[in-house]
Amino acid sequence: MGKFSRHLIFCCVAAVMAMFFVWYQGNHSSSASSARATVQSRDPDNFQGIYKIDRAGLDTDIRKVIDDNPRLDIGVCIVDLQTHQTYRYGETARFEGASISKLITATALLNKIEMGQFDLNDRLDGSKTIRDLMTSMIVDSDNEAWAQLNTTLGKPELSRYAHMLGLESYVAEQNTLIVDDIAKLLTKFAEQKLLDQQHSDLLLSLMKDADMQGFIVKAVPKGINVYHKGGYLADRLHDAAIIQKGDRSYVLVIFSKSLTGTYDYSKGSQVFGAITEATLETFFGI
Repeated sequence: MGKFSRHLIFCCVAAVMAMFFVWYQGNHSSSASSARATVQSRDPDNFQGIYKIDRAGLDTDIRKVIDDNPRLDIGVCIVDLQTHQTYRYGETARFEGASISKLITATALLNKIEMGQFDLNDRLDGSKTIRDLMTSMIVDSDNEAWAQLNTTLGKPELSRYAHMLGLESYVAEQNTLIVDDIAKLLTKFAEQKLLDQQHSDLLLSLMKDADMQGFIVKAVPKGINVYHKGGYLADRLHDAAIIQKGDRSYVLVIFSKSLTGTYDYSKGSQVFGAITEATLETFFGI
């Protein structure tokens, strides 16, 4: 076989291989594009049809609770963790946060721990460890533990951290914020945008056991996970929770303040229960 013939055969083989390569790439590029499209279609913003709710029913039920309790200043914020839709009711101005702001302290401190600036086993002033203090702060709502951890972080750092997360209403020195900002904090936390798995699990375990379970938690049936933190003063009661059943979950935050003196906690339990039940019906059908 001459050189020309061998060269011709080589060119023909090369051409066939090139055509095959183009075909292969085209078909497999289409498959890759389809895979990416499938992943993109799972974005929470596209879940409206899958996780459709009775918005009118939710609005009616919660507004009725607010209207039926004119002696309470009530603010409610709900965030659907699948669709990212937010539902707001009642008061939108700042409230004094009471112990609800301990969630900001906890996430800020755990963030510092992840950055290597502290360790859960560090002893502050030679007394309890940070882990012990955080447990007392969240589970028992211990104000002394809270004050010690706040001092460790500093009020300016707490405000800086909150504002970095978009919690613009929070003023650490006065402990004031709006209901939306606690909902925003819990949403970011639930989506693991604040902490790694280890520290997220730690805080969730503390919230699971947190006191003040006679309000949102009381209304949630067994078999549904609820992670919460409550807070109260003589004239107010707040509660914030992540509520989860299977692949469905949402954030519920309720702030309330008496407009006529001291707070009636028995009445508050009924109010929080009614609002919680409305959300359970909307999101879980129960």
